[in-house]
Amino acid sequence: MIQYDDDFFNEIERNLLPSNVHFSVQQKNVIFNSDTANVIAGPGSGKTTVLIAKCALLLSEENQCNDEGICVITHTNIAVDEILSGLHKVGIKEVGFPNFIGTIQEFIIQYFSKKSFHLFSENQEMIVLDGEEYFQKFNEVFSYLKPRWYKWDAPRPEYKNPQITFKPNFKFDITSNAPPSYRDAFNSSIQTLLRLGYINNSQCLEFANWYINNYQDSIIEALKNRFRFILLDEAQDTSDDQLTILNEIFLDNIPFQRFGDPYQALYTIFGGKKDAWLPSIEKVEKIEITETVRFSEEIAKHVRNVALEKYDAFTSASINESHSPYFILYNSEEDLIRKYDELIKFISDKDRSYNTSQNKDSIISLKHDDLKAIFKHYEKNNVDISISQSLITKLYKFIIKTFAYETDISLRESEEMLREDYKTRINIALGIKQAFSQNNVDFLISQIKSLCEKEISNFKDKKIKKKLEIMFSNTSVAANIPDSVPSTSKRGVYIGTIHSVKGETHRSTLLLLNTQLDNHIFDILKPYLIGEYQSLDKIEKDLINDTIKFLKLAYVAFSRPTHLLAIGIEESMLSPEYKEKLIAYGWVEKE
Repeated sequence: MIQYDDDFFNEIERNLLPSNVHFSVQQKNVIFNSDTANVIAGPGSGKTTVLIAKCALLLSEENQCNDEGICVITHTNIAVDEILSGLHKVGIKEVGFPNFIGTIQEFIIQYFSKKSFHLFSENQEMIVLDGEEYFQKFNEVFSYLKPRWYKWDAPRPEYKNPQITFKPNFKFDITSNAPPSYRDAFNSSIQTLLRLGYINNSQCLEFANWYINNYQDSIIEALKNRFRFILLDEAQDTSDDQLTILNEIFLDNIPFQRFGDPYQALYTIFGGKKDAWLPSIEKVEKIEITETVRFSEEIAKHVRNVALEKYDAFTSASINESHSPYFILYNSEEDLIRKYDELIKFISDKDRSYNTSQNKDSIISLKHDDLKAIFKHYEKNNVDISISQSLITKLYKFIIKTFAYETDISLRESEEMLREDYKTRINIALGIKQAFSQNNVDFLISQIKSLCEKEISNFKDKKIKKKLEIMFSNTSVAANIPDSVPSTSKRGVYIGTIHSVKGETHRSTLLLLNTQLDNHIFDILKPYLIGEYQSLDKIEKDLINDTIKFLKLAYVAFSRPTHLLAIGIEESMLSPEYKEKLIAYGWVEKE
């Protein structure tokens, strides 16, 4: 059991929870548990807050242990900053060596991929690129190595499945399924990029696996001396390759707790792969947090109904009342928007809590094509976000270089100083979030510019400051990309896919039960919407995959709203008999 001081734990509750609210018994069971375990946390159950509280206790004086730290692995920089922000609230201002709090990509690259890569690359600097950035580098090399007769655009590397074949004496070759006519040029291009230090995330995993396979005992011993506790956040979003690496190193060696909700695993639903994290069949202690405070029983019962497995334990502990769920029958875009707007106004007029909520109203569906079929002006995000992210990365790297030059320190020291500046990380994270959620890159630029001017206000070399200003100006123009986020309706309702809102909290959510896929989501979900739960072993064999897919998507969609859950059904799809069953189960029709 994790040791704790009563006064410090009370301080954690005061700073992380609303006034006069305390951690529940279930939450405390997780916070104080010190064994390897799978922590199953339902939507709105306070998982992130519990994780932060646990980190705070592990970092407290009562639990310090020589030079051993804790390792907290999550999936996005936004999540990293949320954890650091929570720790900051309870008085933990810095989390440095020997602790690690970062993304799973950062962890694998830092502890495995880089060490492996440098054995093969003779001290060549490793530069991780992905998406369009990697393709641009590949295109440059392939244009020199391609056959003379090749007149088309360069092939996309990810479609040709390049693999690294590791050989003795730290040599390697590349294999792929590129056509024989240009396979040599393709493989040589990938190999040349690696020789130059350019590597993508898939290759990082290959180098990491090679390193672990060859040095596993030494790696485990080193990490046991470095970390005394491992926490993995959002375990359901971990790929099979990533989770295999973490399990091989940690599972039987260091207390390893994996936090997540397996019913929200959307990582594999369109790829034909199985989920990596399967806590229901693993021989690992399972601890559950099944009480949600996001919504009341009016919504909780429908979330239970669309869980992949029977989830009777999931209940509401919310002191706020949600509204009865609604269904909207529509025959056009205008009809759907009008009825939803009327419903929003109706609830807003009678519910002050809903009216004052800062969360958004949303209309969501499975895929972009499903939304295009209804909304004339809906446009999928047509910008590869990695391009915009690369602009931000370049700016950040330029700041690091400039700061190092002006203060006469190394690039590594400059990067560490900026990363340890808590406000810097939060401001940049907020800027990135706003840039991609509100199509407002200017805010991000202003945050970085503000940071930079703060650090270099005493510039001796005015030319460098001028160069920065020009760079900001050029980047601001380049990053002012239209249609970089999903559409909104004319009245401000968010419109997007279920994937785009995963992890968000809304005040109202309308799930459209239409799809361009072969099997219709409405037909699959019919029994679940009226409380007639069907276990997967009762489903027809040819419908099992779609049932799993649609239940996961519905579970994520239904668990977004705090106040109002609604579904939208094309009028021609609903029979009078089924309509009566919906109403009998508690759904209210929006006339």
